[in-house]
Amino acid sequence: MRKDQGGLVVLGVVGLVSVGMTLQSPTVTIGEQADGSVLVSSHQRLTPLGTLQKLEGARPKALALSPNSAVVAVLAQGGVRLFDTAGKALASAGGLAVGPLGIVWAPDGKTIFAALEGGKVARLEWDGSKLSKGKELTIDSVGPLGEPDIAAGTQGRGRQTGDPQITGLAVSQDGARLFVGMGIRNAVAVVDRASGKTVKVIPVGVAPYHLTLAPDGKTLAVACRGGRAAEKGEQSAPSAGTQVRVDKVTDAALSGSIALIDTSDNRRRLIEAGRQPGGMAFTKDSKTLYTASTDDDTLLTLDVPAGKLTRATLLRPAADPGFGQIPTDVALSEDEKTLYVTCGGANAVAVVDAATGNLKGHLPTGWFPIALKISPIIGGQGAGGLIVASSKGFGGRVQRTSPAPSFGVHGTVGLVQFLAPPSDLDAASKAVASNNGWGKLELAKRRGIKPVPVPERVGEPSVFKH
Repeated sequence: MRKDQGGLVVLGVVGLVSVGMTLQSPTVTIGEQADGSVLVSSHQRLTPLGTLQKLEGARPKALALSPNSAVVAVLAQGGVRLFDTAGKALASAGGLAVGPLGIVWAPDGKTIFAALEGGKVARLEWDGSKLSKGKELTIDSVGPLGEPDIAAGTQGRGRQTGDPQITGLAVSQDGARLFVGMGIRNAVAVVDRASGKTVKVIPVGVAPYHLTLAPDGKTLAVACRGGRAAEKGEQSAPSAGTQVRVDKVTDAALSGSIALIDTSDNRRRLIEAGRQPGGMAFTKDSKTLYTASTDDDTLLTLDVPAGKLTRATLLRPAADPGFGQIPTDVALSEDEKTLYVTCGGANAVAVVDAATGNLKGHLPTGWFPIALKISPIIGGQGAGGLIVASSKGFGGRVQRTSPAPSFGVHGTVGLVQFLAPPSDLDAASKAVASNNGWGKLELAKRRGIKPVPVPERVGEPSVFKH
């Protein structure tokens, strides 16, 4: 149930894709096309805008923008990479076994914390030209005597052993505390930055994932993918030792939740919200929270003081054939008039009117955009723009030479994209619709069509029988 978001779309060819292997005909090959687009195995095309930075053999997982909005840190397989907001590579720190997500800057702009496997957090120091590794933090998930430990499940994940699965990270406004999501512990650890010791463990919902601190520093929002734990008699299934409420028909997690933690006293409120909530964004006044609800294609609006949902915006365009938008992250424009939502299933950023919730259009990205930030000074022009990380990027394009020339699905060329919102949103939206084949749902299936991996029209035959 706790999946890597980059692995949620399974729509076509799997395994090895040989050089020259065709998807529908001898003239159509997965990968770069003559027109500059990229065809991927889900039979979607990619035409990402802006300045592109390819990450050879690495999938980006999360982004963090420096306090002065001049540098973006990218958490990717194997380490952390830094770019300026024009897309120029600045530095990197490799050799890190990074976690599923979790990267944040300290308020001084000199320290970066990154989630690692094995219950650790990397501490990286940035001096403006060089990124160096500091002492790692080991996150102790056991609270003070008398405080109940959060159920950790089986398979060696007991009270004092095993990997608590470090996920989202946040730092208090004064830089003194590090908040650490623990996906398997169903809790957030509060770590004293000076000593590196855990001073508090706060129970939240099941599988805490993204963490976002409000601009006023008073509220920490935690997106919990599995919602509240199942109670006796409720339909449920085990996930890493926790009974999760599930849908009776699909067996997927029934509901997610947002935990709102008061950073002054660590009290928390748990609000049921969507299905597998993901990235979040606060308004500047800290009173409204927007959340991407990954498993039901919606963007949720939450009234923070009242602790209740006020709106759910469906992100499916009218012509969408039903693949699923899979929203993963959200960002709010500087003037707070526009919301941008990365949609992993559509390989696009959805553009939403913040006041009305109306879907205005789309911007094309790489394959499975998973993280998003807005920089007010992108490109050094002060116009503002988007930084988008696409997990699968251009697909499995790292070539193998043995035993024969081939591409493997795990040899991903990840992508980080730097773009200003185009003046012609309509043209960008039409490109996204074309890339996804939206509108073909209305076309009648044809007779005598040869089976192919991914049929062009609904109802036409496929070579796959599962």
